[in-house]
Amino acid sequence: MRGEDTRTRLLAAARMHLEERGLEGLTLREIARRSGVSHGAPLRHFPGLGDLLAEVAAEGFRDLRESIVEAVASAPAGCAPFDRLMCASRGYVNFAFAHRGVFELMFQHIGRAAASAELTAESAAALQVLSQLVGEAQGDGWQQDEHIDAVVAALWSAVHGFVVLWLSGAMPSALARAGGSADRDLLLDHALRVVAGRGSISGDA
Repeated sequence: MRGEDTRTRLLAAARMHLEERGLEGLTLREIARRSGVSHGAPLRHFPGLGDLLAEVAAEGFRDLRESIVEAVASAPAGCAPFDRLMCASRGYVNFAFAHRGVFELMFQHIGRAAASAELTAESAAALQVLSQLVGEAQGDGWQQDEHIDAVVAALWSAVHGFVVLWLSGAMPSALARAGGSADRDLLLDHALRVVAGRGSISGDA
């Protein structure tokens, strides 16, 4: 039990560092210091830093999926499947903004050959939620002639790109120069409806 407690503390310490400072200065020694354990303790639970961070990334994808599911659950009863998909997009963005360091780590680790089975499974589970929502929207008549994988890829790229541009500061500054609105949720809805071929934030074709 004590070993499991130490493992949990190490993971929590890594997440805390990521939330505060991102990947800068994130080492096993620093994680041990934050955890209040000896410098050698992390290696008794993880083969190396990459393995510890892969588990943190897996937790991140699990939390991302929960954020998406919660956002969809908050949608008004009886709303159209496409609007549920828009809620899911906001859940994605909200997680990224609330957990920027973990979010950035997740997408640095998922493409690596050393990605753990848990990380691969959790990222796939998060993607499956999006795929299911896209399938429901297609069943309701939206983009029904397009292959579901292509639609999922297009929407995921749009949402993820929105996050990256906003977090980097590029999007707000561009909007300020253009004199447009910088309201994040409004802009996200509008951008996604344009990408999705829905025309306007009211959903009109």
